[in-house]
Amino acid sequence: MEPSFPRIEDPSRLPPLADRYELIEPIARGGVAWVWRAHDRTLDRPVAVKLLRADADPTFASRFAQEAQTAARIRHPGVVAIYDAGVHDGLPFLAMELLEGETLRAQLRRVGKLDAATVRRLGRSLASALDAIRRAGLVHGDLKPENVIIGADGEPTIMDLGLARAVWERGADHEDAIYGTPGYLAPERHQGAGDHRSDIYALGALLFEAATGQAPPSEGSPQWASLIDPSIPEELSAAIARATLPDPEERYPTAAAFGMQLAGDAIASGTDTQAIDTADRETVMLKPPPPLAPRTARAHRRRRWIITALVALLAVVGAFLLLGPAARATVPAVEGVPQQRAENLIRDAKLEPSVELVYDSVVAAGLVITQDPPDGARIREGDTVTLQVSLGPRLVRIPSVEGLSPAAATQELTDVGFTTIDRQRVFDATIDAGLVIGTEPDGEFAEAEEPITLLISKGPDLVAIPSVEGETKDDAVAILRGEGFVVDLVREESRDVEEGLAIRTEPGAGEEAARGSTITLVVSKGPPLVDVPDLQCMSKGQAKDALKAAGLRAAFEGSGSRVVDQQPGPDARAPEGSTVTAFLGFGVFC
Repeated sequence: MEPSFPRIEDPSRLPPLADRYELIEPIARGGVAWVWRAHDRTLDRPVAVKLLRADADPTFASRFAQEAQTAARIRHPGVVAIYDAGVHDGLPFLAMELLEGETLRAQLRRVGKLDAATVRRLGRSLASALDAIRRAGLVHGDLKPENVIIGADGEPTIMDLGLARAVWERGADHEDAIYGTPGYLAPERHQGAGDHRSDIYALGALLFEAATGQAPPSEGSPQWASLIDPSIPEELSAAIARATLPDPEERYPTAAAFGMQLAGDAIASGTDTQAIDTADRETVMLKPPPPLAPRTARAHRRRRWIITALVALLAVVGAFLLLGPAARATVPAVEGVPQQRAENLIRDAKLEPSVELVYDSVVAAGLVITQDPPDGARIREGDTVTLQVSLGPRLVRIPSVEGLSPAAATQELTDVGFTTIDRQRVFDATIDAGLVIGTEPDGEFAEAEEPITLLISKGPDLVAIPSVEGETKDDAVAILRGEGFVVDLVREESRDVEEGLAIRTEPGAGEEAARGSTITLVVSKGPPLVDVPDLQCMSKGQAKDALKAAGLRAAFEGSGSRVVDQQPGPDARAPEGSTVTAFLGFGVFC
């Protein structure tokens, strides 16, 4: 008999939790906690309050505090936000973002399964959220349809971070205990191990269920999705199959890489709304069976081998007695054919297909790469034809190699799985000659089988500075820029160089500088300006001497013995060496 809501059947009789949160109505019940719709009186906003059940395992109390600390490290719209944590009447609680919508489990109950395009969108969004969890140094540990809320806009949000762990190797709260949900639990989790790739497995299992309408098996990995529903594209089936491979090393390196694969060509597929009856799958604590004692194990293997051999012998004898000499069949040609069609062709030929999933950078995901025996071979009916089916290219993360030696950078690339590493030397003004600038391609991920090039610095590209002396400012700037320099313009007075013409460069002409570096171009402002003396009432000789002393030339106009006017006037400034005109008269007022 399921327990009722503990101590809070009538929330109106309770004081607000922490004098802040008013419980309104229960909205969800889990294995260890209840979730209530509530009102935050301090900030005047709706919230969800998660309250530990009174009959829950006491060890889960510590998980509440851990869940609050865990969620505080994640900032992503696809991960539920935790606002506060506290204790009420001895029961821990969390105040969190109130998500409006329905769980993915409820949606699947309502529509049966999702079309391929929706599965892809769902997978990309959840992969992005899981990658944010990974970047926070965490793994979720219990991703399943019950822990995903689908909002009104169709976008999913991951909730329930109570099982999240910084590293699974720290162990469970109970000796030999494993927390999780069968069907979504990666094989390594049964051994008490796991990392972010365990979440990738859970996401693959979730997408398998969303695409097929069938819950993933509690034991073993899900089968190829398109074998269950032929309308599921082979590329989507291949992506899900890779995510749920038993060996974590063979899965996608990160959830982001899984999301990239799901972001491939869109696949049009109608929605099949056949109903399914799938109950909520609760998180449980599992205990692996104890290992067999050595003698018992050996005896068990020996008996199993004997039984297997007898069964095989009886099958052969029975087939010979019933059928006589074995009938022969011709192996059909299936290379380049989608997996499901290939398997159907082989079965139609009265043969049995056996599939091996392998990475391939040439053959598209979901297509047959090779077959053994080859097409046209004559073999016995019922024999096996082995198919190698492509998982698509194997993507690996490109490590940062800037500033490393070529040997060290090559080792970094080799360690992550790159097999063909080329080198190219290029000029660079910022990285010392002989060190690595970066890679080409330079994105976050690349195909492991594709060539990757190390870009190695040759140092700055040195060129000789051309002579521009006597050139106009515009011509000098064009010449210097044509050699790849950046020009810094400076103006300077000069008695020798006409205004607007180039005087020199710094560094000087003929010296070498790095292409892309800055060259200073000095342009003449003309001669310096000097003060014009007052020549009024001076004789012609006096005026000439005064102008010479000021660095100016004299010119006279008119007749008379005294200067009565001048141009430019007294106290003006004129270029050194320029001419001042003095006008002569009789000087009546002198």
